[in-house]
Amino acid sequence: MKKTLLALTALTLSASSALADNYVGGSIGSGLTVHYQSDLSAGSAIRYGLNLSALGFNFSQLSVGGGVDYLNSFSAGSANLGGLNPYYGFGLDAGVALGGVTGVSVYPHV
Repeated sequence: MKKTLLALTALTLSASSALADNYVGGSIGSGLTVHYQSDLSAGSAIRYGLNLSALGFNFSQLSVGGGVDYLNSFSAGSANLGGLNPYYGFGLDAGVALGGVTGVSVYPHV
């Protein structure tokens, strides 16, 4: 697990520094998330994400989903916040769950 986390971190950092306007990132929590972000301008971006979650006792449910987000930068045109560039925006996600509960979901978020 530790090696996987370090490998994902290294991949994210190398991909982010190698591309000027495109970024690949991810996170590990209750599931695995990978996203691709493309800057549309100095203050806006679009992000595509893929989520995989194993939930429930003994991982009795598998959920696969994806989403598209439109983002605006809080600090566009101003000094960054210690290397951080926070975004706000809106998007649409969709997912499929299999296992203990089977279903399809589509939901907007802010």
